[in-house]
Amino acid sequence: MSGTVKLRKPVEWHKEEVTEVSFREPVGKDLIQCGTPLDMYLPEGDGEELKVARVNAGCIAKLIARCGSSQSGGALGAGFVEKLCIDDFNACQNEILAFFGGPDEAETKTSSTGTTH
Repeated sequence: MSGTVKLRKPVEWHKEEVTEVSFREPVGKDLIQCGTPLDMYLPEGDGEELKVARVNAGCIAKLIARCGSSQSGGALGAGFVEKLCIDDFNACQNEILAFFGGPDEAETKTSSTGTTH
């Protein structure tokens, strides 16, 4: 399984104008290095079994850099991810989450700091 995102705002990266990012499926080594992109937990409270998925933006950024490549097959890096506009970051995030089955029907909260709570 793989996915491709056409960037709304191309990014200049290593003398290439990147207009598309293709993703390979993450493997175990990627998760060891980057962590898992979704933190699932049951909130404390009145005992309801509402699952909450919290998206770990820091992990997502690492997985975009590690599993993504430009339209010419060039490797990406953290600096590339930092240049993405919000819409393109979100589109790439959705491609990464698709490998994990996405947040399903759980409530999703995106962390801008990439830290987990």
